Amino acid sequence: FMCKLTFTDIGNMAQAVLAIVSLAAFLISILTLIILYCNLGQFWKQNSLTQALNRPLCGIKDILVNHYSVPSTPDIPVIGIEALIANSGNDAARDVLFTYEIYALDAKQNSKTVLTSKKPTMDHRTWVLMPRNEVKTFLLYIQKKDFDQAVIGYDKVALLDLTLEYKDSGGKVMKYSSTYSITRLLTDKDMKVYEVSLRESKLTE
Repeated sequence: FMCKLTFTDIGNMAQAVLAIVSLAAFLISILTLIILYCNLGQFWKQNSLTQALNRPLCGIKDILVNHYSVPSTPDIPVIGIEALIANSGNDAARDVLFTYEIYALDAKQNSKTVLTSKKPTMDHRTWVLMPRNEVKTFLLYIQKKDFDQAVIGYDKVALLDLTLEYKDSGGKVMKYSSTYSITRLLTDKDMKVYEVSLRESKLTE
């Protein structure tokens, strides 16, 4: 009877150990699945981040305002405005199209006067901007006399609206737009000092 009871106890213990081992194996399987799921989520997150970092990222880095003298009319000074376009991404920007418009804003009268209506550079042609690259694009000439009449101190400023459209490697269209203000400072006796500042910018997809 004692031997029979002992064998029975041993059988029950074996079943209990087997149940514990099965439960442990089940828990390990669940834990493994959770770890795999987390790793998969981290992989896709990292993959999305990598794609975002590798895509082209274009914008206007700077606006340059300079004085020029046209050889054919050296006595008539002009103002030349250029834009420095930069692609800070790791992929080329394709089908780049750059448009601009400049107008004078009278803060006192709350009125706008178009100096140059909206038009694209390069006659509607698109180009490719390579990664980690910059290109200087000429926008317009305007007689200094006309520009200085429209832009005086902080009461009358020129606003330059810029739009940059391009595609990434997958053909996705991205659009960068910005507005710069150009102020003619009155501290210089020849009034040749112009201040350029960024008012707003945004990138949309």
